[in-house]
Amino acid sequence: MGIPEKEYARGVLVQKYGEVRQKERGQRLGGRIDEILEGLGSDHKLDAVIREGTKLRWVCRILTPDGPKNIAIPLDLADDVIDSAAVQDIERLRRLLLEGLGRKDLLGSVQ
Repeated sequence: MGIPEKEYARGVLVQKYGEVRQKERGQRLGGRIDEILEGLGSDHKLDAVIREGTKLRWVCRILTPDGPKNIAIPLDLADDVIDSAAVQDIERLRRLLLEGLGRKDLLGSVQ
């Protein structure tokens, strides 16, 4: 491929560490989403969290009584929730999820 073997191996290792790190971040984001969904009852379940880096977002798939819903979460919001877990960031995520699930009736309530 025209690059030294050590340099190639280093690149593969960096990519592997990056994938592991993103998987861990996705699991942490999923945990926060699960906490929010608990307030909606057992009929709303997180099915997947997928990072779409080229689109600068995470997409969560939530199973609902009306079928699966995909909700895009901007990377900046996800990073804030994962890294700081400040109340205002979690509230922004909660609002985004409720809007995406069509549950605007719950937007005024605080959980």
